[in-house]
Amino acid sequence: MVRIPPHVPGLDNPVKQRPEDEKYDIGVIGLGPAGVTAACELVRYGYSVVAIEKETIGGLIHYARAVDNFPGISPSSPGQVVVDMLWQHMGGFPPKVVNAEVTGIYTTGSGYDISLGESAITVKSIILATGTIPDRLEVPGEDLPWVHHIWTDVDVGEDALVAVIGGGDVAADQALSLNENGKQILMMLKSGVPRCNLVLQSDMEVMEDFIIASGIDVLRFEDRNG
Repeated sequence: MVRIPPHVPGLDNPVKQRPEDEKYDIGVIGLGPAGVTAACELVRYGYSVVAIEKETIGGLIHYARAVDNFPGISPSSPGQVVVDMLWQHMGGFPPKVVNAEVTGIYTTGSGYDISLGESAITVKSIILATGTIPDRLEVPGEDLPWVHHIWTDVDVGEDALVAVIGGGDVAADQALSLNENGKQILMMLKSGVPRCNLVLQSDMEVMEDFIIASGIDVLRFEDRNG
């Protein structure tokens, strides 16, 4: 549960009116695997639940090449299989689903207002299940249009060389996805070896056009076209 102090100086609730039908026992923010599980279990126990997701159900698992650590599915199933399973599960115990971005959370006399910009939803309690966000290097040039954090955003032709910075599970999974879609991969690491799990390490070892370079510290991104 989110613990918000009863009053924060300078953070006044801008919401003046709320429709009566937009009041719920619990608000779940985020509909990845954790958010879906929490929302459905609460509905199962008789709570009125609103689940808010700004993008698509599943979170980062939506982009996963292969999922082998999720109970109840076949090993190495693509992330979309897990997403489909989450949708089916929500059909049995459906919360109210709102596709919107949360812009603020404000205390009320008996709970919280979850602001969605020009509208708001009132709840008694909140569960934050916002998952993970991509790490940023915080170096010059990181916002250039060809620097991405999700492999599906990479728009280059086959045989193109793509640099993947990092060697954790997400970096390795996305690098393998790019490689299987015809891209040459240069994985750049600060340390000597990737930190991803052994399954991903084994998959990378047998890939062609997949180079792992260590001892690299990225200082900036530069546009070679000026």
